[in-house]
Amino acid sequence: MGSKRDLKLELTTLELSDQKTPNEYVKLSTEYYHTNRGIYKKRCITFLRKKSRGYSMLEEEANMTNAREALETISTDIDDLEDGEYLVYPIVHRDGWGEVDSVEYKLIKETE
Repeated sequence: MGSKRDLKLELTTLELSDQKTPNEYVKLSTEYYHTNRGIYKKRCITFLRKKSRGYSMLEEEANMTNAREALETISTDIDDLEDGEYLVYPIVHRDGWGEVDSVEYKLIKETE
C-alpha cells in the first residue's frame, strides 16, 4: 500500500480527470397571447444557469451586443425547433492566421 502522499496524488489526479467540459443549456419555449391590437406568437430562449457549467458564450454574446444580434448567431432556425431544453454548441470560425473570426451557435436537443 502506498503512502499518504501517493494516495493524495491519486485522488487529485482522479478529481482532475473527472472534471466535465463547460457547457451551456437553454430552454426554448413558445408563448401565445393576444391584445386588443392583435394575436402574437413569441419564441423565448431562457438560460438554464443551474444546469450549465462554465462560461456561457451565448449569454455573453447577448450581454455584449443585443438580443437581435445574439439570435442571428444561432445557425439553427429556432422557429423549426420543438419546445424543450437544448445544448448550445459553439462553432468557431477562424481566419487564415488562426484568430477567431466569428462564432455561431447550434442548438442540439437534450435527450433525457
